[in-house]
Amino acid sequence: MRAVPPRRFGVTLVVALALLILASIVPAPAMTILPLDLAQLAGGAGRIFVGHVERVDTGHDVSGLPAVWTTFAVDEALKGPAGEHVTLKQLGTSFGGNDARVVPHAGMPRYQAGESVVLFVHPESALGFTSPVGLGQGCFRILDRDGRRIVENDVGNRNLAVEAGAARTLGGAGQAVVPTVTALPLETLLGRVRALVDATP
Repeated sequence: MRAVPPRRFGVTLVVALALLILASIVPAPAMTILPLDLAQLAGGAGRIFVGHVERVDTGHDVSGLPAVWTTFAVDEALKGPAGEHVTLKQLGTSFGGNDARVVPHAGMPRYQAGESVVLFVHPESALGFTSPVGLGQGCFRILDRDGRRIVENDVGNRNLAVEAGAARTLGGAGQAVVPTVTALPLETLLGRVRALVDATP
C-alpha cells in the first residue's frame, strides 16, 4: 500500500472536515428546512443575546477554512456566557486558495455594521464555527417602525406559526403554504424568551 505524504494527508483532512461542516450546517437547495418554534430555538441555542454589529471580518482560519467573524456589542445576554462583546465565527465561501476573497456562505445570515439583532446561536463546534439555530430562523433583526422597536427574522417570522400548528415546512421539496406572521414587538419576543430560559432546569 502506498503511503500518503504527511502534507497531502493534512490537506485532505482539512478538506474533509470542511465538507463535513458544510453538510451539517448548510441545507441543500432541495432540502426541507423544518420550522422551529420559539421554544425549539431557545432550547437548541447555547447562547441567546441582544446586540449590535461592531464589525465583520473575512478570511481563512488556522485550519485554512474560509470564515466570517462577526463581532457584536452585547446589550443583553439572555442565555449562555455573558460579556460585553462576542465574536461569532461562521463558515464562509472562497473560490481559490488562501489568498482568495472570502464571502459569507449563501446559507448563512449576513450582518452589517451597526445593525441590531437578537440571536439564538448554536454552541461552537470543535473548530470554533457556529451559526444561528435554524439558520435564518434564529436571526431576528431589530427594526424601528413608526416609533416602535420590532423584530423580524430572516424567514419573515413564518416559523413562529408553528406554535399555532399552522406550518409544516419552510421551503424546498414538499413546500407548504405558510401564513404570514407579522413582526413582533421587541419586548414581546424578549419576554417570551426570558420565560422559556427561566423555565429550563
